[in-house]
Amino acid sequence: MVVLSKELFYEKVLKEFTCNHLHTWEGNCLKANFDLCCDVFLGSLKFFIPIYVIRAVLDYRKYKDKKVVLKKFVQNEIRSSFYGMLLGSLLLGSNCVLCRLTGRMNYYNIGLISGLVSGLGLLVETKENKILDTLIFFNLLVESAFQNIDYHQIVNLTVTKQTIFYMLISSALMYMIQKKNHKLDFVHFWFYTPKNFMNLCDENYTCYHKNDCYDYIFKKSLKYFGLGYAFSIIKKLIPKMLSLVQKPQNIFGILVNKDNVRFGAFIGGYVCLYRFIICHLLKAKIIDKKYFGAIAGFLAGGTYAVAPNIQVLVVGITTLLQVFYHQISQECQIKNSAVLQQLVYMVSHAILIHLAFVSVDTCPKYYINMINTATRNLYKKLYNNLVIEMILS
Repeated sequence: MVVLSKELFYEKVLKEFTCNHLHTWEGNCLKANFDLCCDVFLGSLKFFIPIYVIRAVLDYRKYKDKKVVLKKFVQNEIRSSFYGMLLGSLLLGSNCVLCRLTGRMNYYNIGLISGLVSGLGLLVETKENKILDTLIFFNLLVESAFQNIDYHQIVNLTVTKQTIFYMLISSALMYMIQKKNHKLDFVHFWFYTPKNFMNLCDENYTCYHKNDCYDYIFKKSLKYFGLGYAFSIIKKLIPKMLSLVQKPQNIFGILVNKDNVRFGAFIGGYVCLYRFIICHLLKAKIIDKKYFGAIAGFLAGGTYAVAPNIQVLVVGITTLLQVFYHQISQECQIKNSAVLQQLVYMVSHAILIHLAFVSVDTCPKYYINMINTATRNLYKKLYNNLVIEMILS
């Protein structure tokens, strides 16, 4: 595992080394940035195509108009590709400027400072995509924190420890959801937001649903099993969609996969257990209703062990943080959160790109694959020029 310390960096990277040692394919900074812009724009087109194809299919079901859907597809594809191009060009460009200002290559300028500057590229995106990108990058940042904790052996993240932590997060989140008097009215990745039963069930603590308890529990559980199974397929399909056009026979291995079954069983099992416990607690009449969500969320969280996935744990943490933030913003009457959102994105991107250079094995694989695809492997070239040839050789 390669982890670049600050001491090793300055020991190997001499003062006379300039940004030319990064963009070795072209000595002139402007020409190098132009080349990078072209590559990243084309790479971003390729990266976003599968995402916007899926969105176009969903839009067609909504609008039933091919022209409207096609127009939106082209606009979104070009806009997001321009956003990707800005991220890449600002990253390399700020490295060149900082190198000239300071007279040498610096440890924190390589990814952290330049990554902070390149995060301004998000400003060209739509409001919807700004929120989604910020949430995705913040999730990746939390995931990288777990990977670093595990690598530095601060805590050995065994499946048992992850499951217990997930149960606690699930308990706190479900308590907060039931405590609120309205739904989670913001973009989030949490998969199950049950109705608030606090005001729905009567004083006799009878169930608030119309159907038989077992119908209520198992029908919804089957639906969520299907959603979990489908999500697992989509997660595998998106990065491989273009290659599947050339080798369509590989799609069977993606559709029929035990990981899909396990993830579906986890999602369906969570909903099944949560609903079963809520119904049982309502009939038992031994605990105050305000604690039902916490108890059911904790016990249902045990299904995490069926398909342990650090990304699911991260989603629980970030959604809980979102709930806390929105509660605080409502109490403090914070109306414009665009600046804070932009800062969260910039900081998340800066730390992630810094890790991609100095600690690649503790950086989330999704992020590494994303920048590889979006830069048409220029990231690999930059990484090889800096880390492999200049420092490790």
